[in-house]
Amino acid sequence: MLFVIALIFACIFIYFFKNPLKKYPFLFFVPAIVAVVFTSMFDFKGAPEFLNDYVIELFRSGVLGTAFWCMVMWTGALPNGSKLIKALMPIRAELSILAAILTLSHAIYYGKTYILKLFSLPKTINAVFLWSCIVVIILLAIMLPLTVISFPKIRKKMNPKLWKNIQKAAYIFYALIYVHIMIIFVPMARAGREGYLFSIIAYSLVFIGYAVFRIRKWYILKKKPAGKKLLNAVCSGAFAFGMIFTVMLSAPANKINSNAIAENVKKENVQSQIAQETSAEILISDEKAETSIPEEKREKQTESVIEESTEISAEISAETEQSEAKTTSAETTANESSQTSLSQTENAKYKDGMYSASAYGYDGEISVTVTIKNGVIAMITGETKESDPWYYEQARDYVIPQILNIQNCDVDAVSGATYSSKAIMDAVEKALESAKN
Repeated sequence: MLFVIALIFACIFIYFFKNPLKKYPFLFFVPAIVAVVFTSMFDFKGAPEFLNDYVIELFRSGVLGTAFWCMVMWTGALPNGSKLIKALMPIRAELSILAAILTLSHAIYYGKTYILKLFSLPKTINAVFLWSCIVVIILLAIMLPLTVISFPKIRKKMNPKLWKNIQKAAYIFYALIYVHIMIIFVPMARAGREGYLFSIIAYSLVFIGYAVFRIRKWYILKKKPAGKKLLNAVCSGAFAFGMIFTVMLSAPANKINSNAIAENVKKENVQSQIAQETSAEILISDEKAETSIPEEKREKQTESVIEESTEISAEISAETEQSEAKTTSAETTANESSQTSLSQTENAKYKDGMYSASAYGYDGEISVTVTIKNGVIAMITGETKESDPWYYEQARDYVIPQILNIQNCDVDAVSGATYSSKAIMDAVEKALESAKN
């Protein structure tokens, strides 16, 4: 959704500001640099949700920069002489510089955590993270030189042929943007995370469409075919194949997480409902008992005073004897229960109390607190410092109920949130070590 919003914004921006951007480019570059510094270096956790999700995230996620890169790359794929290419080609250099500046927000914000982690905590790196970092480093290595030589003053000092040959590296750059997106988004989509399949489709439409149109344009300029029907059919087939393959690759792979979570929530709701119904039945029973004795008729009250007094005395006596017997029985049961509970506590594997520990997850610490009651694991709570809490939430809702059910940490991890799952298990295991008798 953010990518679609960014594309719409880029189109509106070009429509209204293409002439000022050409004449006074630094009036746009400087505010873009300021926005990059603020969005990448400062924390906006206290900001309104709309501002965080639909403004700041446009910069941090890199979608705004990507949208402007799409304008730049599609300029080269449009038919020569068309109105769009006439409008875009004069400002293509300025658009590429602006796109590069906006992209730095994404690179700086995530680079502070991920690139540093690549060198400081190599043991915590998974394949997705590693390949994503490698692609980003290559992207920056291509983008920065291309951006520098896009400034008109520098371009004029270069040999035109050399400049054009260097600019061909942009094709690799565009392809790697799409690869970077797919490396991150495909595992999310396959794990069933909401919105990621739609995002993949949106990105694929733009990038695969560009590749098909750019190759088509090259073929027409190079080969100059007499007819274009066959060419158009081949291009349409290639585009359709690319989109179908992408959707199949990104389709959710399993439903185990959602099914397990739903089952656990259902069990908790059923138990809670049973407890509430039991409490309600006891209260209703007590109320009925209090109101079940009918009032005696006034005209017979005087006649039956003596009889009632005698009956009440007998009932009180019987009730007293029954109460004493029940009290004795209850005390005996309580003593037996207390002795059993004491015996269970003495033989329990863990000491009662609350024990905390932490372990490293996908890209941050996960902390848990384990509550032991009557020698067993009664409750597990936790929190995460990972940059994306989704991984922790998926792992938490699936792993913790399993641990509570079998009373140990030898449980299954969640596909798509393996690192967070293992961190929860490790943290719980550390806490249980402290709780051992």
